[in-house]
Amino acid sequence: MSVFSQTQYLRYAIIVGQNDGGASVGKLQYAERDARRVADVLKSIGDFPKENVILLTNPDSLDILNSIERTSLLVRNKQEQEKALFMFYYSGHADISSLLLGKTRFSLEKIQKMITAFPAAFKIGVFDACQSGVVTAFKGGTRAEPFYLQNNAALVKGQAIIASASATERAQESSTLKGSVFTFHWINGLNGSADISADNQVTLNEAYQYAYRKTIETSALATGEIQHPVYRFNIAGQGDIVLTNLNKSESGIFLGNDCEGKFLVLSEDFLEVYADFYKEKSRDIFISLNHGKYTIVNARGSDVSTLALTLKRKIITNVKQNMFIANTLTESRIKGHSDSPVNYSKTMPRGYRDLSIGGGAGFVLYPDFDTDNWDRDVFLQITSGYSLFSNVSLYLDAQALLFCKSGQIQAGLDYVKNNGVSDLFIGAGGGLEYAFHQFSDFSDALSGTATVHAGFTTSIGKHANLQVRIPFTAVFKETHDYRLGVDFSIFFRK
Repeated sequence: MSVFSQTQYLRYAIIVGQNDGGASVGKLQYAERDARRVADVLKSIGDFPKENVILLTNPDSLDILNSIERTSLLVRNKQEQEKALFMFYYSGHADISSLLLGKTRFSLEKIQKMITAFPAAFKIGVFDACQSGVVTAFKGGTRAEPFYLQNNAALVKGQAIIASASATERAQESSTLKGSVFTFHWINGLNGSADISADNQVTLNEAYQYAYRKTIETSALATGEIQHPVYRFNIAGQGDIVLTNLNKSESGIFLGNDCEGKFLVLSEDFLEVYADFYKEKSRDIFISLNHGKYTIVNARGSDVSTLALTLKRKIITNVKQNMFIANTLTESRIKGHSDSPVNYSKTMPRGYRDLSIGGGAGFVLYPDFDTDNWDRDVFLQITSGYSLFSNVSLYLDAQALLFCKSGQIQAGLDYVKNNGVSDLFIGAGGGLEYAFHQFSDFSDALSGTATVHAGFTTSIGKHANLQVRIPFTAVFKETHDYRLGVDFSIFFRK
């Protein structure tokens, strides 16, 4: 599919975020953060020159009016009207008639008229606020499926007005997403989640399609109160507007055709969500991300796996399906309301990450064949685990039995299955045991061992797991010993 080069338009943007809607409504938490994130995306991969992006946080109505008038005058003075693209974005409070800006108000009808009159070939207005769909209704808005634009070589002119909620609906923000629901998905779409055509460009049409469907999905699952984005557009000519060029990204992840399913890109501590998309095997996808540490969650049916990644500056990381490890998000509320948020899904890591190491202690019983009684011993151990495949982990243990004065080292494999609360495992391995001070000859003191065990591992902190295990061990020497025990270990995950 052909789309128009970003450089065909000279780009200008006014980005507004206002947490304070005045005394009659509660303060928002994330509107100003929304605005900063939108501005960052436009400047980094949207081909909007930094000097052409005006970011207003906590403004009043006069600040917005002056910014629009100054930018309009700048475009006219440069005589760039015929090749300019202008975007106005707002996140904050609104009612049926106005944007609510602290102690001031800005008429929705007036802002819509100012966007229409702006001296640019193409104008885009994006409003993320309760009842913001009113701004699309002055000349007929549509609560409907995303619009589709055909493509040819002509320069597109006109305008598109997009609102996060209809004229009768309330917009939602999410404490887990740390932003407004619509803007969160809008930004994710611009960063690559919306690149349906897999051409490393996200168009206005693709971004709206993605944000529309994800906003409905998130709001329905979170509160049951569905939020429908709406739009109005008036376009002369045919074509689509490229909003972001993913080739300009300094870093990110590339998922090839071996990856499929639902993907979430989260911060390392699982507290922030950076991307949310579904990928088919036949479709490659690139997600623009800043350098840093991330966890990627992949769900395919009932199978959930994770991948911990560190992205470096100016490096694109290729992600393969076999890099994921089997393991066992969001809260939302109405903008400005203090209702308790609702969890609608959780996907958290369990069990081993790539590498874990720890220590513990245990108790063991073994038969005394001379007296037909059972002897007892206690042991200390150092243990480690490494995930080889989605359900298979390698373990390496070193133990010291205190009373019988022997040491043991073992290695083996575990099969791990998550039950939603903890990792259940069974495994087997073998090794060597050395009995100190019991034999003068080294070969007499050394014995082979074999162990089968079962147990569970559960998370007890951000980087720690508790493991409980029941091992049965056979020691092969002149007279075989058999031991049954129980041990407890704390693992620290990398």
